[in-house]
Amino acid sequence: MHATLPSSRSLCALLVTTALTAQQSPQVTAEPTPPPAMQAIGKDELLRHANHLASDELGGRLTGSPGQHAAAEYIRKHFASLGLEPLGDPVETEGKQGGQRQWLQHYGIERTFVTDASMLQVGATNLKHGYAVLGGEAMDVELDTAAVWVGHGRTRGPVRDVAEGVDLGGKVAVVALRGPRGSVRGGLTVEQKFQMSFGVLSRLGRTARNLAKAGAGAVLFVQHDDKVGLTDVLNYVALSPGKAMVAPNFPGADRGMAMMARLARSGGVPTMVLSIDASRRVLAELGIDFDAFGKFVAAEEEQELTAKDGVACKLELEVVYDEAAKASNVVAVLRGSDPELRDEAIVYSAHMDHVGTRMDGDVFNGADDNAS
Repeated sequence: MHATLPSSRSLCALLVTTALTAQQSPQVTAEPTPPPAMQAIGKDELLRHANHLASDELGGRLTGSPGQHAAAEYIRKHFASLGLEPLGDPVETEGKQGGQRQWLQHYGIERTFVTDASMLQVGATNLKHGYAVLGGEAMDVELDTAAVWVGHGRTRGPVRDVAEGVDLGGKVAVVALRGPRGSVRGGLTVEQKFQMSFGVLSRLGRTARNLAKAGAGAVLFVQHDDKVGLTDVLNYVALSPGKAMVAPNFPGADRGMAMMARLARSGGVPTMVLSIDASRRVLAELGIDFDAFGKFVAAEEEQELTAKDGVACKLELEVVYDEAAKASNVVAVLRGSDPELRDEAIVYSAHMDHVGTRMDGDVFNGADDNAS
């Protein structure tokens, strides 16, 4: 149905007339009586649902993840308890689709993820999480070598960190991650974090490619602080244990976010950014004091920072690309009783998924986006 709206001039006249009439003959308007069903909606029940969906148990409900599937099952059970009718994918019987519907409506996604078998060990420190993998490319890497400190990772110029002609021999290069120069104010918006981080990511990819040419078997970037919110941005453009990279895989889908992962392509060599806590632990294994490392990163002039030689390093990194993964909606209908309106519908929609976990294992709970 379409209603004819008054023009702005007639609307203004209507408002003025209404105001004058109200002044001349004031009336008392009775409070509207809410429909009986309103009594069934209470803050306690809403809070119970939001608390469950936003709990650590669901792991941030990343699209297509076990946590998102668990959220779908939770909603399915609730819809069923309300007596709604399922309106998802057709039910298949003996390979044929019938008229009956199921609750879930599935759609295709591409999913790239770090398997549970992956691990990074430097000295006695074993990391099952606390790192992000740049590039978004499938790989299966096993290294049993040594970690080598290469400062800022420069392989050319007058202040190079890797001397000309030196072959890193498949070792794991540990590099200081330096953010933008100058002071960075607090309270950056999401857009500002992305804008500042993209320049950092581009530089990391370039450094990793140069170190690969110098013979590095893998590259680890360690950080002292995170003023530009790089860790948050990596949640969208990198992989980490328990945090897949997801792209839509159906006609008309927006693939813009998935394309951003290519910003930090590293030329085939495994490239990882460590969280601040993981960086502290790995630097300790290399004999580097964390406070001294902070001064090294912040220094405007060249400084020396020595590290132990021959620290054992093992890397088992398996990244799998699945182009046939699935995610799901939950779809239901409550049919009306008016025969004249039976072909009209009011659609209520909300997304149940969120963005998973950070590389340090902290869960993006998503209470407002969109457990509520």
